[in-house]
Amino acid sequence: MDSLSISIVLYKPERKVFVGVLESLVVAVETLCEKYSYHVSLVILDNSVEEAKEDVELIAQTIWKNPFHFIRSDKNLGYAAGHNEAVKKVQSDYHLILNPDVLLDSSALIHALDYLKADPQTILVSPQAYSENGDRQYLCKSYPSVFDLFLRGFTPLWCRAIFAQRLADYELKGKTEQNAFTDVPIASGCFMLMRRQSFDAVGGFSEKFFLYFEDFDLSIKLRKQGRLAYVPEVKIIHFGGQAAKKGIGHVILFGRSMCLFFNRHGWRLY
Repeated sequence: MDSLSISIVLYKPERKVFVGVLESLVVAVETLCEKYSYHVSLVILDNSVEEAKEDVELIAQTIWKNPFHFIRSDKNLGYAAGHNEAVKKVQSDYHLILNPDVLLDSSALIHALDYLKADPQTILVSPQAYSENGDRQYLCKSYPSVFDLFLRGFTPLWCRAIFAQRLADYELKGKTEQNAFTDVPIASGCFMLMRRQSFDAVGGFSEKFFLYFEDFDLSIKLRKQGRLAYVPEVKIIHFGGQAAKKGIGHVILFGRSMCLFFNRHGWRLY
């Protein structure tokens, strides 16, 4: 029997969104197991403050119903270290890194796993994503420049409109549409369904990244193992937003992680 593990790392999740995430995950897992025999395991690691943890675990117990691993972190480990810690709890053939702000289409897991099983050279699948408002999100990216990142994350709409073609190239628009694209340079960490063996082979996420760019770094490491593929049949809704909209603390984290990423993989200013 094939096995799939799923890890979710939390930090003060919005209750309504988190409930929706778990409910959609349950449906996707049930849909998968109705068609194939899979052993599915879930690990939730909560980086939140102490008083928030009991409620989060209770929500998960109520919705997931099957046994799962719940890790109570006594400090905020961050995204990268949190997922690494969660992954250690389970063994599996395939692993899904999932954000607590992502709703899965009922057939998402089937399409992703079918693609991986059909193409041994592909080691990671990235989905077609939409916002809660129905706007298309382009999760796959080209290798960034500092200018691309600043333009996309911190400038008003009128400024981004001036550089629309540049941003389209960065976001792989035209390449990641209704057909599979098998040469993805960088995949978003909000949904990464990959071969567990490949994740282990590259040492998982680098824990030097606390938040932001850990998925960029992992993507580059994984590309040395095989292909990263955009598969449009795998559909999600993603509630994520720009760092600039989350306050100065996130802007500082973004900047630090950006410098770490470019120091490691090579600077590109423009």
